[in-house]
Amino acid sequence: MNLSRYAKQVIVEGFGAGSQARLSKGRALIIGAGGLGTPVATLLAATGVGNITIVDGDLVEHSNLHRQFHYFPTDVGMSKAAVLSSRLATQNPEVRLRAITKRFTGAEKDLVDRHDIVCDCTDNLEARIAIDKACGSAGVPLVFAAVREWVGYLTVLHHHHCFSLSDAFDLEAYYADAVMNCEEAGIMPSTAMVLGGMQANEALKVLLGRGGSLDGKLLCVDLNQHVHRVFRLRKHGAQR
Repeated sequence: MNLSRYAKQVIVEGFGAGSQARLSKGRALIIGAGGLGTPVATLLAATGVGNITIVDGDLVEHSNLHRQFHYFPTDVGMSKAAVLSSRLATQNPEVRLRAITKRFTGAEKDLVDRHDIVCDCTDNLEARIAIDKACGSAGVPLVFAAVREWVGYLTVLHHHHCFSLSDAFDLEAYYADAVMNCEEAGIMPSTAMVLGGMQANEALKVLLGRGGSLDGKLLCVDLNQHVHRVFRLRKHGAQR
């Protein structure tokens, strides 16, 4: 590990070479290589998380280019996971990157088991439920984010407080209203970038065992009105 590469983060108070060594051994699974997955993977790789797996079965489309900044017009029709992994490996050769060019179905429990953290960067409810169940079964912390328009949501699930997706959201309302789906509502590039940065930051804190994470809390961000709210989660069906 070349510490000179990470010199400016190593000198951050409370971080140091020990934290960098811990990150170099970290194993992050990023599911989704789109508007959220692009900044999440970029930041984790640049920070020096040693092992990163990117899962996405989609191909690059022209409509991705306004917010998924690692993809170029010449990449249209190519695998997102493969292109993103290749670009990040070039940017930081110290990181071991693996691309899985198929959709996550929930049957990949062994894949989840082999990682220390999972980042849900997908954009549909079926995938999110499958990821949530897989992480709950494996006992692997899940950093969940979702974006649409100017709005974003962020939480940490299946960590110390053992909350699940259904504790954070009413899934029936989610199905009925198609909320948090940028395919239906549209998405501002800045929203994906800001929430992706926050999601990567939560993943780093979990990997480092630091406090102050959103474990047991839900962050709701309205970037149009510049309003940030944090709600405490409660178990589904629990009394107020």
